[in-house]
Amino acid sequence: MTTIVDAVTQSASAVAGASYDGQANLTDLVTNETDTSKLETTTGTTNAYLALVADATRASGIDVTEVGTTSTESSGVTLQTTFGSGNGIVEELPPVPNAHWENTAARTDIEDDPGGETLTSTYAPDGSYAETIVYPQGSPAATVQTQPNGTGLYATPVVGFPVQSSITVNAPADGLIPIAYEIYGLEFPLVGSFGLPVWYPNVPPVLASDVFLDGGTVATPSSCGAAAAYASAPAVELEETKIRLDTVFGELETLRATSYVSAAYGVVCTVLADDLKNYYDFSVQSDSLGTWSSTPLYETAVTETLGLTAASFAASTSSVRGARPAGATAVRATPSSAGVRAILFRSHLRALHAIEHAFARRAR
Repeated sequence: MTTIVDAVTQSASAVAGASYDGQANLTDLVTNETDTSKLETTTGTTNAYLALVADATRASGIDVTEVGTTSTESSGVTLQTTFGSGNGIVEELPPVPNAHWENTAARTDIEDDPGGETLTSTYAPDGSYAETIVYPQGSPAATVQTQPNGTGLYATPVVGFPVQSSITVNAPADGLIPIAYEIYGLEFPLVGSFGLPVWYPNVPPVLASDVFLDGGTVATPSSCGAAAAYASAPAVELEETKIRLDTVFGELETLRATSYVSAAYGVVCTVLADDLKNYYDFSVQSDSLGTWSSTPLYETAVTETLGLTAASFAASTSSVRGARPAGATAVRATPSSAGVRAILFRSHLRALHAIEHAFARRAR
Protein backbone atom coordinates (compact mmCIF):
# COMPACT_ATOMS: atom_id res chain seq x y z
CA MET A 1 0.00 0.00 0.00
CA THR A 2 1.26 3.47 -0.91
CA THR A 3 -0.02 6.54 0.91
CA ILE A 4 0.54 10.03 -0.48
CA VAL A 5 -0.34 13.03 1.69
CA ASP A 6 -1.11 16.32 -0.03
CA ALA A 7 -1.68 19.77 1.38
CA VAL A 8 -4.79 21.07 -0.38
CA THR A 9 -5.65 24.74 -0.73
CA GLN A 10 -8.53 26.29 -2.65
CA SER A 11 -9.76 29.70 -3.59
CA ALA A 12 -13.31 30.07 -4.88
CA SER A 13 -15.31 32.92 -6.35
CA ALA A 14 -18.87 33.20 -7.64
CA VAL A 15 -19.50 35.03 -10.93
CA ALA A 16 -23.07 35.95 -11.86
CA GLY A 17 -24.49 36.10 -15.38
CA ALA A 18 -22.59 33.08 -16.74
CA SER A 19 -23.70 30.80 -19.58
CA TYR A 20 -23.17 27.08 -20.21
CA ASP A 21 -24.56 24.72 -22.83
CA GLY A 22 -27.01 27.31 -24.08
CA GLN A 23 -28.33 28.25 -20.64
CA ALA A 24 -27.90 31.82 -19.44
CA ASN A 25 -28.17 33.63 -16.10
CA LEU A 26 -26.13 31.00 -14.28
CA THR A 27 -23.70 31.41 -11.39
CA ASP A 28 -20.18 30.27 -12.28
CA LEU A 29 -18.44 28.95 -9.18
CA VAL A 30 -14.74 29.18 -10.09
CA THR A 31 -12.46 27.08 -7.88
CA ASN A 32 -8.67 27.05 -8.09
CA GLU A 33 -7.01 24.18 -6.24
CA THR A 34 -3.37 23.44 -5.44
CA ASP A 35 -2.31 20.00 -4.16
CA THR A 36 1.21 19.88 -2.74
CA SER A 37 3.00 16.66 -1.78
CA LYS A 38 6.62 15.63 -1.32
CA LEU A 39 6.61 14.28 -4.87
CA GLU A 40 4.91 17.03 -6.86
CA THR A 41 2.63 20.02 -6.88
CA THR A 42 -0.44 19.99 -9.10
CA THR A 43 -2.97 22.69 -9.77
CA GLY A 44 -6.51 22.55 -11.10
CA THR A 45 -9.32 24.89 -12.00
CA THR A 46 -13.00 23.96 -11.93
CA ASN A 47 -15.98 25.90 -13.19
CA ALA A 48 -19.30 24.71 -11.77
CA TYR A 49 -22.30 26.34 -13.43
CA LEU A 50 -25.22 26.61 -10.99
CA ALA A 51 -28.87 27.44 -11.55
CA LEU A 52 -31.52 28.26 -8.98
CA VAL A 53 -34.60 26.29 -10.07
CA ALA A 54 -38.03 26.75 -8.48
CA ASP A 55 -39.38 23.57 -6.86
CA ALA A 56 -43.14 23.54 -6.27
CA THR A 57 -42.95 20.55 -3.90
CA ARG A 58 -41.92 22.91 -1.06
CA ALA A 59 -43.11 26.35 0.00
CA SER A 60 -40.77 28.87 -1.67
CA GLY A 61 -38.72 25.86 -2.77
CA ILE A 62 -35.50 26.35 -4.70
CA ASP A 63 -33.18 23.62 -6.04
CA VAL A 64 -29.52 24.59 -6.37
CA THR A 65 -28.67 22.67 -9.53
CA GLU A 66 -25.42 22.08 -11.37
CA VAL A 67 -26.01 22.47 -15.09
CA GLY A 68 -22.48 21.38 -15.91
CA THR A 69 -18.85 21.54 -14.87
CA THR A 70 -15.48 21.90 -16.54
CA SER A 71 -12.10 21.26 -14.95
CA THR A 72 -8.47 21.34 -16.02
CA GLU A 73 -5.53 19.84 -14.13
CA SER A 74 -1.93 20.96 -14.59
CA SER A 75 -1.03 17.47 -15.83
CA GLY A 76 -3.16 18.21 -18.89
CA VAL A 77 -6.26 16.19 -17.95
CA THR A 78 -9.45 18.08 -18.82
CA LEU A 79 -12.97 17.02 -17.89
CA GLN A 80 -16.35 18.38 -18.95
CA THR A 81 -19.69 17.21 -17.62
CA THR A 82 -23.14 18.23 -18.79
CA PHE A 83 -25.91 16.99 -16.50
CA GLY A 84 -29.11 15.51 -17.92
CA SER A 85 -32.68 15.50 -16.72
CA GLY A 86 -33.08 14.53 -13.07
CA ASN A 87 -29.40 15.03 -12.26
CA GLY A 88 -27.30 17.80 -10.71
CA ILE A 89 -29.28 18.90 -7.63
CA VAL A 90 -26.71 19.73 -4.94
CA GLU A 91 -28.98 21.45 -2.41
CA GLU A 92 -32.68 21.94 -1.72
CA LEU A 93 -33.75 25.24 -0.16
CA PRO A 94 -35.04 26.06 2.33
CA PRO A 95 -33.32 23.21 4.19
CA VAL A 96 -35.58 20.63 5.85
CA PRO A 97 -33.98 18.32 8.47
CA ASN A 98 -34.03 14.64 7.49
CA ALA A 99 -35.13 15.46 3.95
CA HIS A 100 -33.43 13.48 1.21
CA TRP A 101 -33.34 13.50 -2.57
CA GLU A 102 -31.76 11.43 -5.32
CA ASN A 103 -30.10 12.32 -8.60
CA THR A 104 -30.13 10.12 -11.66
CA ALA A 105 -26.90 9.31 -13.51
CA ALA A 106 -27.97 11.12 -16.72
CA ARG A 107 -25.03 13.11 -18.03
CA THR A 108 -22.41 13.39 -20.74
CA ASP A 109 -18.70 13.35 -19.86
CA ILE A 110 -15.90 14.41 -22.18
CA GLU A 111 -12.44 13.52 -20.85
CA ASP A 112 -9.16 14.43 -22.54
CA ASP A 113 -5.82 12.90 -21.61
CA PRO A 114 -2.50 14.65 -22.34
CA GLY A 115 -1.50 11.50 -24.25
CA GLY A 116 -4.11 12.43 -26.84
CA GLU A 117 -7.01 10.11 -25.99
CA THR A 118 -10.51 11.58 -25.85
CA LEU A 119 -13.30 9.71 -24.07
CA THR A 120 -16.89 10.73 -24.65
CA SER A 121 -19.36 8.95 -22.37
CA THR A 122 -23.14 9.32 -22.44
CA TYR A 123 -24.90 7.96 -19.36
CA ALA A 124 -28.54 6.95 -19.11
CA PRO A 125 -30.43 7.73 -15.87
CA ASP A 126 -29.81 4.16 -14.60
CA GLY A 127 -26.01 4.41 -15.06
CA SER A 128 -25.65 2.34 -18.23
CA TYR A 129 -23.52 4.15 -20.78
CA ALA A 130 -22.09 4.32 -24.27
CA GLU A 131 -18.48 5.44 -24.62
CA THR A 132 -16.27 6.30 -27.57
CA ILE A 133 -12.48 6.35 -27.20
CA VAL A 134 -10.61 8.26 -29.90
CA TYR A 135 -6.84 7.71 -30.06
CA PRO A 136 -4.30 10.26 -31.33
CA GLN A 137 -3.00 7.87 -33.99
CA GLY A 138 -6.13 8.58 -35.98
CA SER A 139 -7.18 4.91 -36.16
CA PRO A 140 -10.88 4.05 -35.81
CA ALA A 141 -12.33 4.63 -32.37
CA ALA A 142 -12.86 2.00 -29.72
CA THR A 143 -16.31 1.74 -28.15
CA VAL A 144 -17.87 0.60 -24.88
CA GLN A 145 -21.55 -0.18 -24.39
CA THR A 146 -23.16 -1.31 -21.14
CA GLN A 147 -26.73 -2.35 -20.38
CA PRO A 148 -28.84 -2.12 -17.18
CA ASN A 149 -28.64 -5.91 -16.61
CA GLY A 150 -24.83 -5.87 -16.40
CA THR A 151 -24.14 -6.84 -20.02
CA GLY A 152 -21.30 -4.91 -21.63
CA LEU A 153 -19.13 -4.88 -24.73
CA TYR A 154 -15.71 -3.34 -25.27
CA ALA A 155 -14.61 -3.36 -28.92
CA THR A 156 -11.51 -1.94 -30.55
CA PRO A 157 -10.40 -2.09 -34.18
CA VAL A 158 -7.33 -4.03 -35.26
CA VAL A 159 -5.27 -2.03 -37.73
CA GLY A 160 -5.11 -3.81 -41.07
CA PHE A 161 -7.89 -6.29 -40.26
CA PRO A 162 -11.60 -6.11 -41.12
CA VAL A 163 -12.61 -7.40 -37.67
CA GLN A 164 -12.66 -5.97 -34.17
CA SER A 165 -11.13 -7.39 -31.04
CA SER A 166 -13.66 -7.46 -28.22
CA ILE A 167 -14.47 -8.38 -24.65
CA THR A 168 -18.10 -9.24 -23.92
CA VAL A 169 -19.44 -9.32 -20.36
CA ASN A 170 -22.81 -11.04 -20.08
CA ALA A 171 -25.51 -10.82 -17.44
CA PRO A 172 -24.97 -12.98 -14.33
CA ALA A 173 -26.42 -16.48 -14.30
CA ASP A 174 -26.19 -19.07 -11.51
CA GLY A 175 -23.76 -16.93 -9.53
CA LEU A 176 -21.33 -16.48 -12.43
CA ILE A 177 -20.59 -13.66 -14.87
CA PRO A 178 -20.04 -15.19 -18.35
CA ILE A 179 -17.18 -13.40 -20.12
CA ALA A 180 -16.16 -13.98 -23.74
CA TYR A 181 -13.21 -12.58 -25.68
CA GLU A 182 -12.09 -12.42 -29.29
CA ILE A 183 -8.63 -11.00 -30.00
CA TYR A 184 -7.45 -10.87 -33.58
CA GLY A 185 -4.08 -10.15 -35.13
CA LEU A 186 -1.33 -11.72 -37.21
CA GLU A 187 -1.38 -14.79 -35.00
CA PHE A 188 -4.29 -17.20 -34.84
CA PRO A 189 -7.27 -15.53 -33.13
CA LEU A 190 -7.42 -15.80 -29.36
CA VAL A 191 -11.06 -16.72 -28.76
CA GLY A 192 -12.55 -18.10 -25.56
CA SER A 193 -14.88 -17.67 -22.61
CA PHE A 194 -15.06 -18.31 -18.88
CA GLY A 195 -17.29 -17.71 -15.86
CA LEU A 196 -16.31 -15.41 -13.01
CA PRO A 197 -18.07 -15.42 -9.61
CA VAL A 198 -20.28 -12.36 -9.24
CA TRP A 199 -18.29 -9.65 -7.44
CA TYR A 200 -20.71 -6.73 -7.33
CA PRO A 201 -23.16 -6.29 -4.44
CA ASN A 202 -26.52 -6.77 -6.17
CA VAL A 203 -28.04 -8.95 -8.90
CA PRO A 204 -29.41 -7.48 -11.07
CA PRO A 205 -26.69 -4.85 -10.63
CA VAL A 206 -27.25 -1.27 -9.51
CA LEU A 207 -25.05 0.67 -11.91
CA ALA A 208 -25.43 4.05 -10.23
CA SER A 209 -27.03 5.83 -7.30
CA ASP A 210 -26.65 9.31 -5.84
CA VAL A 211 -28.46 10.11 -2.58
CA PHE A 212 -28.39 13.31 -0.50
CA LEU A 213 -29.52 13.56 3.12
CA ASP A 214 -30.13 16.76 5.08
CA GLY A 215 -28.82 15.97 8.55
CA GLY A 216 -30.19 19.12 10.14
CA THR A 217 -28.30 21.78 12.09
CA VAL A 218 -25.05 20.60 13.68
CA ALA A 219 -21.72 21.96 14.87
CA THR A 220 -18.93 22.03 12.30
CA PRO A 221 -16.29 19.44 13.35
CA SER A 222 -13.05 20.88 14.69
CA SER A 223 -11.16 18.42 12.45
CA CYS A 224 -12.21 20.53 9.45
CA GLY A 225 -9.71 23.22 10.41
CA ALA A 226 -12.14 26.02 9.55
CA ALA A 227 -11.49 29.44 11.06
CA ALA A 228 -13.33 29.96 14.35
CA ALA A 229 -15.37 32.85 12.97
CA TYR A 230 -16.99 30.49 10.44
CA ALA A 231 -16.94 27.21 12.35
CA SER A 232 -18.84 28.73 15.28
CA ALA A 233 -21.88 29.51 13.14
CA PRO A 234 -24.71 26.91 13.02
CA ALA A 235 -24.38 24.72 9.93
CA VAL A 236 -26.64 22.35 8.03
CA GLU A 237 -25.06 18.94 7.45
CA LEU A 238 -25.51 17.61 3.92
CA GLU A 239 -24.40 14.04 3.22
CA GLU A 240 -24.01 12.66 -0.30
CA THR A 241 -23.39 9.00 -1.10
CA LYS A 242 -22.70 8.17 -4.73
CA ILE A 243 -22.01 4.72 -6.19
CA ARG A 244 -20.82 3.86 -9.71
CA LEU A 245 -20.46 0.32 -11.06
CA ASP A 246 -18.69 -0.51 -14.35
CA THR A 247 -19.20 -4.15 -15.34
CA VAL A 248 -16.87 -3.97 -18.37
CA PHE A 249 -13.77 -2.56 -16.68
CA GLY A 250 -14.44 -4.16 -13.31
CA GLU A 251 -14.73 -0.94 -11.31
CA LEU A 252 -16.78 -0.18 -8.20
CA GLU A 253 -16.54 3.40 -6.97
CA THR A 254 -18.08 4.78 -3.78
CA LEU A 255 -17.98 8.50 -3.02
CA ARG A 256 -19.08 9.99 0.27
CA ALA A 257 -19.10 13.75 0.78
CA THR A 258 -20.27 15.57 3.88
CA SER A 259 -20.67 19.34 3.73
CA TYR A 260 -21.36 21.76 6.56
CA VAL A 261 -23.28 24.74 5.17
CA SER A 262 -23.80 27.98 7.07
CA ALA A 263 -26.68 30.33 6.17
CA ALA A 264 -24.30 33.25 6.53
CA TYR A 265 -21.12 31.91 4.90
CA GLY A 266 -22.06 29.02 2.61
CA VAL A 267 -19.94 25.88 2.82
CA VAL A 268 -17.72 26.04 5.91
CA CYS A 269 -16.28 22.52 5.53
CA THR A 270 -16.41 19.57 3.17
CA VAL A 271 -15.07 16.08 3.90
CA LEU A 272 -14.79 13.91 0.79
CA ALA A 273 -13.79 10.24 0.53
CA ASP A 274 -13.63 8.50 -2.86
CA ASP A 275 -12.84 4.80 -3.10
CA LEU A 276 -12.28 2.95 -6.38
CA LYS A 277 -11.94 -0.84 -6.34
CA ASN A 278 -10.65 -2.63 -9.44
CA TYR A 279 -11.57 -6.29 -9.96
CA TYR A 280 -10.02 -6.66 -13.42
CA ASP A 281 -6.36 -6.09 -14.27
CA PHE A 282 -5.52 -5.74 -17.95
CA SER A 283 -1.79 -5.14 -17.44
CA VAL A 284 -1.09 -8.59 -18.96
CA GLN A 285 1.99 -9.33 -16.85
CA SER A 286 2.09 -12.76 -18.47
CA ASP A 287 1.15 -13.60 -22.04
CA SER A 288 -2.57 -13.81 -21.33
CA LEU A 289 -5.66 -11.67 -21.52
CA GLY A 290 -5.30 -10.31 -17.98
CA THR A 291 -6.45 -11.04 -14.46
CA TRP A 292 -10.12 -11.27 -13.54
CA SER A 293 -11.05 -11.62 -9.87
CA SER A 294 -14.13 -11.70 -7.63
CA THR A 295 -12.15 -9.82 -4.95
CA PRO A 296 -10.46 -6.43 -5.47
CA LEU A 297 -7.07 -6.65 -7.16
CA TYR A 298 -6.15 -3.10 -6.23
CA GLU A 299 -7.78 -0.05 -4.74
CA THR A 300 -7.41 3.72 -5.08
CA ALA A 301 -8.67 5.69 -2.09
CA VAL A 302 -8.66 9.49 -1.97
CA THR A 303 -9.73 11.59 1.00
CA GLU A 304 -9.92 15.37 1.10
CA THR A 305 -10.89 17.78 3.88
CA LEU A 306 -11.50 21.46 3.12
CA GLY A 307 -12.21 24.05 5.80
CA LEU A 308 -13.07 27.71 5.19
CA THR A 309 -10.25 29.91 6.46
CA ALA A 310 -10.97 33.30 4.84
CA ALA A 311 -13.84 34.77 2.85
CA SER A 312 -15.26 37.98 1.51
CA PHE A 313 -18.90 38.36 0.49
CA ALA A 314 -20.80 40.50 -1.97
CA ALA A 315 -23.40 42.94 -0.68
CA SER A 316 -26.77 41.41 0.05
CA THR A 317 -28.26 43.40 -2.84
CA SER A 318 -25.99 41.77 -5.43
CA SER A 319 -27.45 39.57 -8.12
CA VAL A 320 -25.84 36.44 -6.65
CA ARG A 321 -27.02 36.79 -3.05
CA GLY A 322 -30.23 38.56 -4.00
CA ALA A 323 -31.31 35.53 -6.02
CA ARG A 324 -31.77 33.52 -2.82
CA PRO A 325 -35.18 33.25 -1.16
CA ALA A 326 -35.40 35.19 2.09
CA GLY A 327 -33.71 33.40 4.99
CA ALA A 328 -32.30 30.64 2.79
CA THR A 329 -28.85 29.13 2.91
CA ALA A 330 -26.19 30.80 0.77
CA VAL A 331 -25.58 29.26 -2.64
CA ARG A 332 -23.71 26.06 -1.95
CA ALA A 333 -20.13 25.92 -3.17
CA THR A 334 -19.19 22.31 -3.88
CA PRO A 335 -15.50 21.38 -3.71
CA SER A 336 -13.89 21.20 -7.11
CA SER A 337 -12.27 17.80 -6.36
CA ALA A 338 -10.51 18.24 -9.71
CA GLY A 339 -7.47 16.44 -8.33
CA VAL A 340 -9.61 13.55 -7.05
CA ARG A 341 -11.36 13.10 -10.39
CA ALA A 342 -8.07 13.31 -12.29
CA ILE A 343 -6.52 10.58 -10.12
CA LEU A 344 -9.46 8.24 -10.74
CA PHE A 345 -9.54 9.14 -14.44
CA ARG A 346 -5.88 8.17 -14.77
CA SER A 347 -6.69 4.82 -13.14
CA HIS A 348 -9.42 4.26 -15.74
CA LEU A 349 -7.03 5.22 -18.55
CA ARG A 350 -4.46 2.70 -17.30
CA ALA A 351 -7.02 -0.05 -17.87
CA LEU A 352 -7.73 1.22 -21.38
CA HIS A 353 -4.04 1.43 -22.24
CA ALA A 354 -3.43 -2.08 -20.91
CA ILE A 355 -6.21 -3.56 -23.04
CA GLU A 356 -4.94 -1.70 -26.10
CA HIS A 357 -1.40 -2.99 -25.52
CA ALA A 358 -2.64 -6.53 -24.98
CA PHE A 359 -4.46 -6.42 -28.29
CA ALA A 360 -1.40 -4.93 -29.98
CA ARG A 361 0.79 -7.71 -28.60
CA ARG A 362 -1.52 -10.30 -30.15
CA ALA A 363 -1.34 -8.44 -33.45
CA ARG A 364 2.46 -8.60 -33.68
